[in-house]
Amino acid sequence: MDMKSFYESIGHKRMLEKLTSYINDRFTLNLLWQSMHLCVEHGGLFWDVNHGLPRGCPLSPLLGAFFLTELDEALTERDVFYVRYRDDVLILSKHRWGLRRAVKCLNEILTAHGMEKHPDKTFIGRIEKGFDFLSYHFSRAGLQLAAKTIANAVEKVHPHCGLTDTVAGQGFYGAIEATLIGPGGYAFTEPGTSMSGLGRRYYRFRHDWRQDNSRGAAQLVQLVNQRRLDHRDDSLRVDIVAHSMGGLITR
Repeated sequence: MDMKSFYESIGHKRMLEKLTSYINDRFTLNLLWQSMHLCVEHGGLFWDVNHGLPRGCPLSPLLGAFFLTELDEALTERDVFYVRYRDDVLILSKHRWGLRRAVKCLNEILTAHGMEKHPDKTFIGRIEKGFDFLSYHFSRAGLQLAAKTIANAVEKVHPHCGLTDTVAGQGFYGAIEATLIGPGGYAFTEPGTSMSGLGRRYYRFRHDWRQDNSRGAAQLVQLVNQRRLDHRDDSLRVDIVAHSMGGLITR
């Protein structure tokens, strides 16, 4: 189950009331209030934002998770399996009546918090049919990416930019490499190739975002050192074009 407009539905006053029950320091509460309660200007008009957590704020995921602790406490005490990640909720029950009571409790708490379930992202059915949760599909056949996750990935990627190899088997860095080869005058080269007498060259480094960043950084250092060997220049400086998660390992 997913919630409709989760971050946008969070009321600032209700959030502050919940924070006050856990935090006694007024200075900290004031900072948290300022992170939520913003003043917006458009066309010379100003107005206060009383609902919603700002997107991109590092505190928003933490505050969003905290906002529904009442739901966590209520459903954890019931005879069901319950887990929540932000606004994604999973409830499993051995009995239909247990699930009905849990859903009733969930609806009551969401209504009290000014929220509602997303009609297109809520599923109630038998576990044996399989179900989607956090972009994955769970079934007896094993864990795999949900069909909608793959469909969304394909839809969001521009069909002509060449950035769909992990989904459709095409060149992931197609647009970037086309720019390097065309206007830049570079040519692709495999590591270990001597650069004596050759012109501009570029390498590919595929970073696996699923592994630890320290491991990816070590592999990048290895590639850079190999390029220095190829050029026979220990002090050779290189330019790194980072894409997506690749930027994290170049710091």
